[in-house]
Amino acid sequence: MKILILTNMSPSIEKPYAGIFVKNFFAGMKAKQADVDFLSMPRNETSRLGTIFKYLLFFFRSYRYLRTKYDVVHLHFPYPLICWTFFYKIIHPSTKVVITFHGTDVKSHFTHRLSRAIGRFLMRHVDSVCAVGFELGEEVRHKLGIRDPLIISAGIDPNVFNTNGKVDKRYDLIYVGSLSVRKGILEFVEFLTHTDNSLSICFVGIGPLKNYIEKVGFKHRISFFNSLSQPEIADQLRSAKFLILPSHWEGFGLVVSEAMFCGTPVLGSDVIGINAQVEHGLNGFLFEAKNISKMGYCINRAINLGEDDYQSLVQYSLKSNRQHELNKVLNQYISIYTGKR
Repeated sequence: MKILILTNMSPSIEKPYAGIFVKNFFAGMKAKQADVDFLSMPRNETSRLGTIFKYLLFFFRSYRYLRTKYDVVHLHFPYPLICWTFFYKIIHPSTKVVITFHGTDVKSHFTHRLSRAIGRFLMRHVDSVCAVGFELGEEVRHKLGIRDPLIISAGIDPNVFNTNGKVDKRYDLIYVGSLSVRKGILEFVEFLTHTDNSLSICFVGIGPLKNYIEKVGFKHRISFFNSLSQPEIADQLRSAKFLILPSHWEGFGLVVSEAMFCGTPVLGSDVIGINAQVEHGLNGFLFEAKNISKMGYCINRAINLGEDDYQSLVQYSLKSNRQHELNKVLNQYISIYTGKR
C-alpha cells in the first residue's frame, strides 16, 4: 500500500515545532515499514498576498505528487489543501482520501454560507473524515455536514512523554499552550493577582498575553519558555506538580494526556476534550470554564493536598488515557486505510 501524508502544518525555521505531531505520525508510519511519502508546507507567517503566492507555488511544486498514484492520501489540516485532494481525486478516483481536522482548520474557517457550501461540495470527494477531538467533531458535523466523523487523537509518543524516573517537582503549576484569551489566561492571571499564595509557575508557549502574565511576576516565581522540543516539554511537565489548562474550549487538549504520561495530574476547565481525559478526583480536578473563584478553589485544593493523596493522583494519571499512545493511533488509521474501519 502506497500512502501520501499531506499537510500545510510543518516545522520551519520560524516555527520549528509547528505541526510536529504530523511529522511524528509520518515517522511512526515509516517505522511500521509503510510505503509512505510526506508532502508538506513549512509553517511561516505571511501577508494575505504572500499566503496566496505560497499556496500557488506549492501547487506548482507538488505537480509530481499529483501525477503519482497512491492508494491513500491522508491530509492533515484540510484548509485549504482540501482543494489539492479534490484535484487529486479527479485524476485518481480510486485513491482513498482521508482527512484529519486538528482545530483552527475548522474552527476558524467555513464560517460563512458560501465557504460552507464550497466546503461541503469538496467533502463529497473525501472517503473518511476524522477529528482529533469531540468538539471538533461537532464543528465538522455542523459546518460541513459530515454525519459521523471519526474521533482519533493526534497520538502521544510514550518514549518521549514518561516519568523518566524524575521526582523533582520544582513547579507548583505548569501551563503549556498559546498565551491567548481562549486558553483562559486572563482568568488565570486574575486568580494569580488575588491569591494569598506565592506559587512557582512555568509557562511554555508564546502569545499576545505574555506581558499581561509578567505583571504578576513580583508575587510569584514565574518561568517562561517559548518554543521547546517535545523532549524539552516532557522534561518541564515532569518538573511540575500539576498542569493547569483553563481553556474556554479545546479541540482535544492532548497536553492533558501528555502531562499524565509524565506523572503530572491535571487541573482543567470542564469543557469537551479536557473532561474526556480528566476524571475528577482521580487524575486531577475539573472546574467551570471562565469561573475564577471555582478555578481558585480547585488550585488551592490541589496544592494543599497531602502527599498520600497527591501520589494517588499521580499513580492514576500514569494509567490514564493510554489509548492515545501513538502506536495505537497509527493502528486505527491503518484500519481506516485498509477498509477495516
